[in-house]
Amino acid sequence: MQSGARYQNRAAAWLAVQMLAENDLPWDLPASTTAESINCETTNSADDIFATTSSGGRIYVQAKARLLWNADFVSALTQCVRQYRDLCGAGGKSAPLDPKIDRLLVIGGQNSSEPIRVHLLNVLARLRAPDTVVRRVRDAARNKAETDTLTKFQQAMMAIWRTMNHSRLTESELRNMCAALYIAILDVDGDGEQARGARADLQRDVVVQRQEAARAWTEIVAVCTDLAVLRNGTDRELLRSKLQAKGFSLQGRPSYRSDIRKLEDLAVRTKEHLERHSEIVCAGHRLHIERTCSLTLESHIEDGHIVVVGDPGAGKSGALYAFATRMRDRGKDVLLMSADDIAAGSLGELRQELGLEHEIRDVLKAWSGVDPAYLILDALDSAQTASARHLLQRLIDLAIALKSRWRVVLTIRKWDLRHNSTVQALFRGQPVDAAYSDAEFSQLRHLNVPVFDDEELKQVRATSTLLALVIDQSPVQLGKLLRLPFNLRLLASLIDSGLTIEELTPIRTQIELLERYWSVRVLGPDHGSGAAEILLRPIVREKVQARSREYSKNRLTDIAMGPIMTELLRESVLVEFVTSASGKVNSSVIAFSHHLIQDYAVARLVLRGKPADLCRELESDPDIVIWIWVSLEMHFHYLWWYDRDSFWETVFVLEASARAPMLAKLVGPAAAADLIEREADFDPLVKRMGHGNAQSAATAFSHLVGRLSAKNVDSLRPLVGENAPPWARLLAEVSKS
Repeated sequence: MQSGARYQNRAAAWLAVQMLAENDLPWDLPASTTAESINCETTNSADDIFATTSSGGRIYVQAKARLLWNADFVSALTQCVRQYRDLCGAGGKSAPLDPKIDRLLVIGGQNSSEPIRVHLLNVLARLRAPDTVVRRVRDAARNKAETDTLTKFQQAMMAIWRTMNHSRLTESELRNMCAALYIAILDVDGDGEQARGARADLQRDVVVQRQEAARAWTEIVAVCTDLAVLRNGTDRELLRSKLQAKGFSLQGRPSYRSDIRKLEDLAVRTKEHLERHSEIVCAGHRLHIERTCSLTLESHIEDGHIVVVGDPGAGKSGALYAFATRMRDRGKDVLLMSADDIAAGSLGELRQELGLEHEIRDVLKAWSGVDPAYLILDALDSAQTASARHLLQRLIDLAIALKSRWRVVLTIRKWDLRHNSTVQALFRGQPVDAAYSDAEFSQLRHLNVPVFDDEELKQVRATSTLLALVIDQSPVQLGKLLRLPFNLRLLASLIDSGLTIEELTPIRTQIELLERYWSVRVLGPDHGSGAAEILLRPIVREKVQARSREYSKNRLTDIAMGPIMTELLRESVLVEFVTSASGKVNSSVIAFSHHLIQDYAVARLVLRGKPADLCRELESDPDIVIWIWVSLEMHFHYLWWYDRDSFWETVFVLEASARAPMLAKLVGPAAAADLIEREADFDPLVKRMGHGNAQSAATAFSHLVGRLSAKNVDSLRPLVGENAPPWARLLAEVSKS
């Protein structure tokens, strides 16, 4: 009895390995049919083992260590006949037996008798043939040995049927049963053929360490033994988790392996795409700055999902690149995606865009391993469309809901996080490190990417003599400006364009830096007088209207503009689009080389003009402010430094509009709160509040105060004290109005 139970458990283990390896099952089942679950010692009539299959079928198994023409074999046949009657008789509780997908299976070991192991298998195979091929049951035997075996089998089945149903078994009923009845010989003991095959399957398709296959086989036998004692079962995922709990590192599921490779390739291409955001190029040297915040992200990600925030240009993508690179170098599983590469608006479209056979959630679930894995999504704010943004948020939600080894890292601009309640809900928790937190997001598990600190600037000085000279000779305002990685990258670009240190050090604002960059790279003498902006203006406007960061060159109708486009590409103002999904350069699609360059282009080429025109633009398309808010901020900064009267006039016009979006009304007063330095700066606001039409000024003042209330403490611009802007004077003047 013990040897019988031992064989039964090893037979169940063999079937479990077929399930793990996703091997096609034998026994004439439909192509690509795999085992999906296994139960041991069931309540079925054929009760030793029960399995379900991917084709919706059921396999009822009786297992005997040795099949002989004796009472044990007749007992196994009896259980199969009873199972057939249970399924095909009137009032059955389960679906009727379907011989196309269901099986009644008698399994025996290699020492089974030859009449069963050889002759009965041949006879049963012929009985399953159409009656036009084998017209009568006796025709299934081709020689004396088969005739003797068939006679014994037919007599046994008739006796079982008569005892069970009190009726005669017809040839038609016998053939109906035989359509689903199979004999299988499995040598699963010791070094038997099927035991060796199971270990080979484990080595090839299941365990990562090939030498662990034998131990895995032993463990699966132990699992099936426990299942038999408990009269319980397992499916593929549960069995995989049991193996992982025992310390086995598992490969991804075989049927998902192609999809996993595609996602791994996607991660490599996205990492290459992000590399340019991680370096500063100056005088032919590539500077890679080791960001402390990236190391902090690494030290806290094991504890849970993290949203990475920062101001535009702070280096979020660069920090993410460094983190992803270190994880991959350590052999960790990483899925890295860039939001601006994804055009899909639904999970089905994403599956098609990435060329996956399965839904991405199922691929993540099947992508197994012992160590944590990382789903890293860069720049949610740069998603091509609102539907793409919603899709990516859905993907994050699904990955978090798996509650598996996957850790989610998302980067997003602060402004976008501030106005995205969905993302906030996904990352509820405490900041991961007080040194890298933003008080505004104190209820979110976040990491704030700051500007360069002194140690990081020291790395810049140590690797670039030219940048070291500019940094050391910079006045306070420029020095503060160059702590933002994007600004330092722009300055390095200007140095490469031939500007001297003396020409650069007077710069004090980001707008000045961008104006100088645009003048050199876009309006330079090689581009023709204003021709580049003539080319870019309709492109930028169309990109704004379409909420897209890409543009098809095929839409250009003026052949004369071709050389200008080529020059903008050569100057790296524009780049040809590379989609991470395919890794191919699409030379017919262009984009700006950095999101902030596009933001500036929108501010310069679309937003500049009369305040009333800007107001009408925002009134006609209120939702656009979410997409262009950085550009709008740049526009107000430009007006502040280059046309102060127009700055305040634009603020008042927007505040007075009943249809302009509220978010647009906040940008100007917020800029004033950041930029006011002396009393003359707020004179237009105070004067307007003293006039009869003071409501727009009063509303602007309240928005300015709101910005001051929400700002973090800035040592260079405190709210009170010797170095504070003249806020007290502003309050005094306003109180008189």
